[in-house]
Amino acid sequence: MILGDGRLQLERSSETYDVIALDAFSSDAIPVHLLTREAVAGYLGRLGPNGALLFHITNRHLDLEPVLAALARDLGLAAVTREDFALTPAELDDGKAPSQLVAMSRSRDVLAPLIAERWGGLVGRDDVRAWTDDFSSIVPIFRGQ
Repeated sequence: MILGDGRLQLERSSETYDVIALDAFSSDAIPVHLLTREAVAGYLGRLGPNGALLFHITNRHLDLEPVLAALARDLGLAAVTREDFALTPAELDDGKAPSQLVAMSRSRDVLAPLIAERWGGLVGRDDVRAWTDDFSSIVPIFRGQ
């Protein structure tokens, strides 16, 4: 585990990884620079050939799924999501919180085990395009729009 700004830490690294997990999107002010086309391309540069990117995108105010769907489409990546919003009382008692995850990979075969475990395709939207270092807009992804 390497703590710090994920994008900067990976740019400094010469290592390759099997999984790169990004968990920085639950607050009211998300780090947009971690969800751009250039950022994801950089993560792919540090990812092994059978590796996967894992994004924890749970957020009360923003629906990040269409952004990630646009990124996956633009970069030619396979992507799946899992929503765990309907939790049992036992899960809540154990401290589990409602969540949404997205996994991306260069190959759908890498994601096959996830697909078998209740993961499904991402839902994109025509009004949400992939963010870049030069463009991002959270307006269309506000929940309740």
